[in-house]
Amino acid sequence: MNYEKFGDSYDFVKRGILQLLSCCGDWSVHPMFTDGPNAPNYAAEYRRLIGAPTVTEQSFIESGRNRRDWLEAARTCQDHLLIDPDTGIPFNETGRSPRAGAAGAEFLMANELVEIAQARPDKLTLVFDQSFYRKNFRGAPCTTEQINGKRWWVKQQDFHGLVYNSHAKFLLVSTDRDVLLAARHRLEGFNFPAGRLIP
Repeated sequence: MNYEKFGDSYDFVKRGILQLLSCCGDWSVHPMFTDGPNAPNYAAEYRRLIGAPTVTEQSFIESGRNRRDWLEAARTCQDHLLIDPDTGIPFNETGRSPRAGAAGAEFLMANELVEIAQARPDKLTLVFDQSFYRKNFRGAPCTTEQINGKRWWVKQQDFHGLVYNSHAKFLLVSTDRDVLLAARHRLEGFNFPAGRLIP
């Protein structure tokens, strides 16, 4: 999250999903601020807009660019958790990033998601994910193949998960099948069109 994107339509989708899933329990957010030391200047506005407390207001720069320290609050969060990177989770079905430099502040890496979800086995982890590229090197649409790759990867981690496939994409995972199913049934109860929730 950075201030240039703050308040865009995606933020209202994030708030809406957290409200829909509030019946599953309390939610917190790791905003993954990428701004410099000024990130906390809009942290209160961010909390009000998203409608949930943040587990940290520290930016990547303030963490000393130490990703493990930066994400510690996510691993120890006792609530369900929305992780809000600028771009998302840029990995293929192997769990590796197809992009150079993808360990930057704008991404959540596959191994980090594994650690966060495993540390909170009875909780949901929701990740804002805009890391999809529109076409492959042959020019063919590839969003579906990327979604399927991420679904396959989730299964290999012994997680349960689903993708909310819209202009704002999200990956929802949990190590607890019943917790994930409760969230899915809640979303299905709002009559999302077929194909938007991909198990």
